This record gives sequence, C-alpha cells and structure tokens, in this order.
Amino acid sequence: MKKRKKNLLTRLKHKAPSVPDFTCSHIDKVIEYIANSAKSFKPITRTQAKALIKKLERLRKNNDRLRESGRYWYDACRQVLLKLLD
Repeated sequence: MKKRKKNLLTRLKHKAPSVPDFTCSHIDKVIEYIANSAKSFKPITRTQAKALIKKLERLRKNNDRLRESGRYWYDACRQVLLKLLD
C-alpha cells in the first residue's frame, strides 16, 4: 500500500507544472525605482521604464505559472479524493 501511494505522488509531481522562484525582490526593485524617481523629482528614463516593464512582465508570467500550479494540485487532489471515496 505504501509503495502505491509513493508511486501516485511521484506521478503527480512529475506531471506538475514548475513553481516560479520568489518574486518579492522584483517587486521591491520596482518600488525602489519609483520611490527614488519621486524623491528626486526626476522622471524615469526610457531605459529605466523598459527595465521596469520587463520586471513587471516577468512577475506577470510567474504569477500565471503559480496560478497554473495551484489549479493542477487542486484538481489532482480532488481526483485522488474522489477515487478514495468511491
């Protein structure tokens, strides 16, 4: 019985989408850029704006990947529980 449970968990993990790295540092950098620009009363340059947009787009992708991972694990757990209850 234990081997069967371990095999199931291994299969589920293998099919699971990857979970993105922590993104808090990216958020902190964007906040820092904006705060520094506001303090110095200097507008954000085109180069800085491109860098900020790139960081925010990466954050968007990571959030999507995290959402996909959550949906996968919810569905996987639901299927296992339904099989157990039958």
